[in-house]
Amino acid sequence: MPGGWLSPRRSRARTISRIPPVRTHDDEARDHALPWRHPHPRCRLMAPCHTCSARYRGVRFEMPSACSHRDAQMRTPTVELSSFPGAYVIARLPSGDPFPADLLTTQAIEGFVSFTRTPQEVSVVCPAELAPAGAEIDGPWMALYASGPIPFGLTGVVASLVGPLSAAGSPVFVVSTFDGDVLMVPASHGDRAREILTSAGHTLIQDRRSTR
Repeated sequence: MPGGWLSPRRSRARTISRIPPVRTHDDEARDHALPWRHPHPRCRLMAPCHTCSARYRGVRFEMPSACSHRDAQMRTPTVELSSFPGAYVIARLPSGDPFPADLLTTQAIEGFVSFTRTPQEVSVVCPAELAPAGAEIDGPWMALYASGPIPFGLTGVVASLVGPLSAAGSPVFVVSTFDGDVLMVPASHGDRAREILTSAGHTLIQDRRSTR
């Protein structure tokens, strides 16, 4: 070059474009076939859903993202609930005892009565005033009916009812029928239970009366 000086050679910066590989159907099939792979890639997050955290306890996830299980949990079904008037009790009789005849009266039929026999016991849920004599009694309870018919293939109904109450520390048990579910809550928790179920998206309607 003129003057005998050599100008320093400038290095040309190279820009590398990282293009993620296109995943094919075979790639996805392979991921599902390998048991050590995380079955829900989008659940690789700091606070995984309950399903993934139970299966992969102790695994540290790195990036927050959406989760298919969490989406499903947010789409829980909601139902209409009506309360049977009056207080109810749960009664226990010896397994050999017959069905209490008093529970076949018109007064009992207008309410809610459940009779269950197992090899260990006879369990009866009925209005408090019709509690079988000589039975072991627990109560009073409030009875809420999830209006049916509820299809047998529909999942998550009982969980959507029991879950919020259980999380709030309210005792609860469920008696299922062909068309629906009866939610039993202690009478002392009645008002609070109604608030919790309403907040969970369920609809509370007037007391359930006989249709006769």
